[in-house]
Amino acid sequence: MRILVAYKTGSIQNMFVKELSDGLAREGADIVWNLEHFWSLNGDYDIVHIHWPEFLFYGNEHVNLDRLHGTLSKWKKKAKIVITRHNRYPHSGAQHNHQLYRLVYSFVDGVVHLGKYSETDFRQSDYFKKSSANRVIAHHVYNADLQLNGCKNKMASEDPYVLVFGMVRNEAERSLLMVANSFLFRKGIKMIAPGWSRFEDSRKKHPLKWMKYELNFLVEKIRSDIVIGNKYVSNDQAAHLYSNSLLVLVPRMEALNSGIVTQAFAHSKVVVGTEKGNIGELLRETGNPVFDPQQPESLENALERGMTLAKQGHGSKNFEYAQDKLTVKKIAPQYLDFFHSLLD
Repeated sequence: MRILVAYKTGSIQNMFVKELSDGLAREGADIVWNLEHFWSLNGDYDIVHIHWPEFLFYGNEHVNLDRLHGTLSKWKKKAKIVITRHNRYPHSGAQHNHQLYRLVYSFVDGVVHLGKYSETDFRQSDYFKKSSANRVIAHHVYNADLQLNGCKNKMASEDPYVLVFGMVRNEAERSLLMVANSFLFRKGIKMIAPGWSRFEDSRKKHPLKWMKYELNFLVEKIRSDIVIGNKYVSNDQAAHLYSNSLLVLVPRMEALNSGIVTQAFAHSKVVVGTEKGNIGELLRETGNPVFDPQQPESLENALERGMTLAKQGHGSKNFEYAQDKLTVKKIAPQYLDFFHSLLD
């Protein structure tokens, strides 16, 4: 089976795409990872695998939907088009991105969902097409994280901290973390959030709201010494951060998926996250605490429960779950089975 991965290539590669593609190759698939081949219609393939539709235009400021329509129409005649549904909507709210998603989903033959919730949600969305096949396949855990499990940072502080990994994307997530940080401060626990930027760009759009947030943030930072950043974190650095943390808090509120959950499982950590989406589905299934994003007190209760579970060694159970069910070796054959079902 020949599979074209329609995703950007380069030195900085998405771990989800890379490890899945490597896993499919180990299972005997002929994998070509080349975005240029997608646009030039170069080569003969059985499957064209798309991940985030916006990355079909990686490196181009202009999204040409007419050109994409023509390209997808031609691929449709000689291959099966499959998309893995990573998110409900594009992270950017630009209108052309919603049109882009609608266009791509109108051509797909198969949709891979990273949880049962996603399939149910998809059937109620504007993008749903009855003729496309749907398959639930879990978000795999990354081999790089499994191999780095337990990597200790000898220079790390002995002070306990809760780790917030991944980019903090919007005001709602920042406000949620402010609530969490206030609670943790009362417990004598620090929060480390390497992906929390100050969002200077919001100053011009909403100056009064920005000033209020900035004042509250500065007071919180002075009071609790919250650690934030806005920079790339290497795998080794991530391993150190995970290893020395008490537990991991996922800042997503309405997101469909988050690779942070499985990454934390690979590092034997208890995870606290939203009750919504595939995130809540996986956390409930594995006995990790969830919270209602609209109820701040439920976040405090979830953090309290998470700290108790961490002391009881529940992180080891998460690691066992990841090894038993979520390795690429277990997940890649499920993708191939779905691809074969589309070709039969």
